[in-house]
Amino acid sequence: MDLQRVLDSIKDIFINESKYGFDKHIWEFTPNSKYLGDAVLFSMAETTNPPTFYFVVSPYDDQSQKAPQHALVFKNGNLILDTDYTEYADIRTGAMDTLLLQSLGMESLADKKILMYGKGKIATWSQKFLKHSFPDCPEITIVDSKTDPTSYNISDQDIIICHTNTKFPLLSDPSKIKPGAIITTFISSPPVTNQEITGAFYNPDQANIILDWDKNAARDPEIKSKPILFGDILSEKASIDQSKKYTVARFLGTPLQNLAILKTLI
Repeated sequence: MDLQRVLDSIKDIFINESKYGFDKHIWEFTPNSKYLGDAVLFSMAETTNPPTFYFVVSPYDDQSQKAPQHALVFKNGNLILDTDYTEYADIRTGAMDTLLLQSLGMESLADKKILMYGKGKIATWSQKFLKHSFPDCPEITIVDSKTDPTSYNISDQDIIICHTNTKFPLLSDPSKIKPGAIITTFISSPPVTNQEITGAFYNPDQANIILDWDKNAARDPEIKSKPILFGDILSEKASIDQSKKYTVARFLGTPLQNLAILKTLI
């Protein structure tokens, strides 16, 4: 996979979102009030004549905590791509940490301390993108999500990246966060009430709150103030407030990322 092409494609789609049509459907399966899983369908189309249609479906199983995904692309009424999308979903999610840091103007990580929660595939891809885009990236401290969060000192970390499927918060005390720190959090399934960080981190008086997509705002009850949209930062329509203590980027997943990956495959 050409990592730079992936980064460029995701950035281009976020900046030029108006050129595409997007839809997202979520079906939750809860017989007898027991959550079994959900199915998410991302539908995308280019506003060309004729349009090209892109689909990614992701059924999430709560027991196995797996979400195998599949993708289809149609052009001129013909099926031109039919592929397992599972690995690509990990790739596009892993790319977001690097894109965020670049969008915030970081050109070097040489003097940064980086902590990453998670040892799975997404975390591995995140490390690959960081080392690709920042050749001076220092050694990243990797912490298993099952480790007691209170056993680790986070007060000297410049960047904290969370790529886990935890059902319990990894971070709960914003007062321990280093001034100027950047936190990324991605967990979206099972229901978004399961957070890697607590709602205390979304205090707009202390934090710049970045959200990947405006349509995700209603999905996360912890975000009570109007967030900064990631696409607006990429297109330089918005910027973070340097007077705020820290920055939290909340990425729940968007059709934009899926579209960007699929465009690199056709």
